[in-house]
Amino acid sequence: MEHFRRVATGLLIAMALAADTTSAARAADGDAEVPADVADAYSSAAIANLRDIDASANTADGPKVPDIGSAALFGVPRQIHLWSPALIAGEVDGDAVAPLDEWLAPIVGADGDLVGTYRVWRPTAGSTAEYAGYNDDDDLARALDGLDDRATLVSDPTIDAWYAVRDGVVTALNASASREVPSPASVDEMRGVVSTRYAEAIAGAGQISMHPLTLGIGAMLLVASAAGAVVWATARRRAR
Repeated sequence: MEHFRRVATGLLIAMALAADTTSAARAADGDAEVPADVADAYSSAAIANLRDIDASANTADGPKVPDIGSAALFGVPRQIHLWSPALIAGEVDGDAVAPLDEWLAPIVGADGDLVGTYRVWRPTAGSTAEYAGYNDDDDLARALDGLDDRATLVSDPTIDAWYAVRDGVVTALNASASREVPSPASVDEMRGVVSTRYAEAIAGAGQISMHPLTLGIGAMLLVASAAGAVVWATARRRAR
């Protein structure tokens, strides 16, 4: 499970760390989708701040958090998406995913190993991207680092699952997602799986009269949470 803490890769490490304001995110060929404020949020200054947060939190008597003391660089930031209300409702029309104002990037250690992920978000419409949290999930970091430019990153916080969607095919990126999708599945197959799971969660929360398209993404996540699911939006606010 991710342990994000909310607060308001390899060869070029030394060069990236030498400049206080340069981007510490490794660029992808032709990657023009990362907004400027998001790139700034993954600067070398952010790496220094991450190290400071990690060092202060992991004191002898303080709370223990993921150890990211070796952080040296960020991988390519990828925008995070959720399953769309249409897909959750089982509707065949409409987009399968909906974008969030949130991005996730691998954290690269000084030896080039992937040691976790770092998340940024825009807390309100029109605001500038800022730190949202980090974890030490190196498996997710490796999966994230392996995505090609055409893949869409999808999070399902109700089961702590991460997926990649590319050319209509859904692939699991972590263990939780693999339990639901052990092998690549089509978006149509995923629609049936996800809509059934959400319908059961909503019914368990006593909301069977409310259609997912009416509820919207945020309300559906809260309803699923009430049925016992884990909502990332809550986890990311567990500040230490």
